[in-house]
Amino acid sequence: MTGLPAERRDGWRTASRAAFAVSWALVGLNIPLAQGLFARPLLFTATVGGRSYPVGAVVLIPLAAAVATCIGWWRPAPARPWRWGHPAVTGPVAALGLLALLRSWPVHAVGVLVVAVVGVALFWGCYAYTLKAWSAGWAVSTIGVLALLHGAVALAQVIGQRSIGLTFLGEMLLDPMVRGVSVIEVGGQRWLRAYGLMPHPNVLGGFMGVAILVCLDALVQAPRRYRWLWGSVGVAGIGLLLSFSRSAWLGTLLGMAYWVAVSHPWRALCWFEGRRRAIVPAGLLLLVAVGGLLVIRLRRADSLLERASVEERVRDIGQAWMLIRHLPLRGVGTGYYVDALWAWADATGQSFPAFQEVHNVPLLLSAEMGLGGGLLWLWLVIFPPLHLAWKARRRSVSPGTTAWRAALLLLLVVGMLDVYPYILNFRSGALLGVLLALSARGGEAEDGI
Repeated sequence: MTGLPAERRDGWRTASRAAFAVSWALVGLNIPLAQGLFARPLLFTATVGGRSYPVGAVVLIPLAAAVATCIGWWRPAPARPWRWGHPAVTGPVAALGLLALLRSWPVHAVGVLVVAVVGVALFWGCYAYTLKAWSAGWAVSTIGVLALLHGAVALAQVIGQRSIGLTFLGEMLLDPMVRGVSVIEVGGQRWLRAYGLMPHPNVLGGFMGVAILVCLDALVQAPRRYRWLWGSVGVAGIGLLLSFSRSAWLGTLLGMAYWVAVSHPWRALCWFEGRRRAIVPAGLLLLVAVGGLLVIRLRRADSLLERASVEERVRDIGQAWMLIRHLPLRGVGTGYYVDALWAWADATGQSFPAFQEVHNVPLLLSAEMGLGGGLLWLWLVIFPPLHLAWKARRRSVSPGTTAWRAALLLLLVVGMLDVYPYILNFRSGALLGVLLALSARGGEAEDGI
């Protein structure tokens, strides 16, 4: 057995990375599993727990990534050592996924178990693949393309004050006059907030903030190679502002401050060479704009919408603490948070029109999996940035490592104020897996841009 020549192995590795990039991007869209690209063209129908799910040809893309990866690794020489990443990251990644699976038992609903298993598989799979095969350059390019797509759709939605007909790609049906659609009120007038191809403006804002951080970092390192990322940064900035997500604005501010303080981007700039000198002023302008809008939204906390939102979240936090106090070590079970609240209401004769997940990821994980779940999530989003900042006190850090930690700080902020960075949310699990893997790799080979 002679194996493959190096050139052909590189070709298979490129094909594997491209297929993974497409798969990862598709997971990030808001396409329902039974509609759009995930169902057409139809390959077959799977039945789980008495429910039928259409499986479309799109599943062939991640399958192609797996096949190309296996072929690319096939060689006569011993394989390169497996990248395990920093043990203080890899260990908690494994522990959090394992805890989520363990607390899925006993099974009360097969559909809930399926979501937990697929969510953990995505989280672990994205982490492992990125450690082994996906470079930072591929990740930056994929995020930059997605920022262009989501930002352009978001701008068109706000200008037209309606959806633009991309339901096949997961766009929501949007009308600011319809109850339940996210809006801001100015002078009694309802104005649509930007959704992009996301399920909520807050989710759009969080992703746009991540895109700004990683794309600006790439521009500082390789401004000629990634010149096109200027478009991504600009469109992502517009999408972030039009999302009117205070948590995303605050997270982006913290992430930018961390990125500037740890990486010192001005040292990499040639102040008299063309457009490079515009990077820092552009970043400062974005910070001023975000900070100003954040102040404006905070000052509007007396509106009916704002008061209702605050009261709702305070109530939900109290309910989460109630569940945690009753089962602090075991939790109510992965995916059963809302069901546990209904069971509590029935047992105590309480009457509520509806329950929802608490807008705080550590509290949600602690309520479902026990306190260990919330603490593991907090460790994963706090340790990598703090560890790098501590190293930066003594010596300069490797290029291309700071932005991924800054993005984790952004997720920390939004995770304390919203629910979407929950790891069993497929989109967030895939994103968190990639961010953690690129943080865990540190300065190893092929990490750079």
